[in-house]
Amino acid sequence: MNKIKQHIVSYKVHYVIGIGLFIFGIFTTLSLDVLRYTKYVEPRMVEVDPRVAYQEMLNDKDGYLFFDVRSIGEYNNLHASSSTSVPIAQLYDKWQTLPRSKDTKIYLICTSGRLAAVAYGYLQLHGYRNLVHVTGGIQNWATLNVPVVAKPIFLDPDFTADKPVVIPAPIVN
Repeated sequence: MNKIKQHIVSYKVHYVIGIGLFIFGIFTTLSLDVLRYTKYVEPRMVEVDPRVAYQEMLNDKDGYLFFDVRSIGEYNNLHASSSTSVPIAQLYDKWQTLPRSKDTKIYLICTSGRLAAVAYGYLQLHGYRNLVHVTGGIQNWATLNVPVVAKPIFLDPDFTADKPVVIPAPIVN
């Protein structure tokens, strides 16, 4: 009878330890995702040079989305030739409709790279793993002579606001 009581007590102790470890595991798992957004664990960001991004887009014309997250006014003045204007405020409404497939890359660009990094973090927080941050933003894109669409600086007699000027650039190998 004494051995039976020992086995029952041993069983209860193991049961309590098991439940405790289970609860500890749940809390640990939940906190790991939070740690990524603290100073202890840096979130990882896939960054690419504008020339490389442009070449990747040329090579796979249907395998990407390219979003300029600046305001519409900034976008209309100057933007990368293959980009679409999706101001960062609109990401709140659109993030659920974006593809999550690794087959479709989502490139993000802004003026200098900071706003696109914020958009990257926001989408990453919602589980997107197919994101690409274009380093240096449109400033770097234009400096490296990758194609842009811009309003002409000098007035041209044939100029209309509806017809932006496309500035081509050589394809970088």
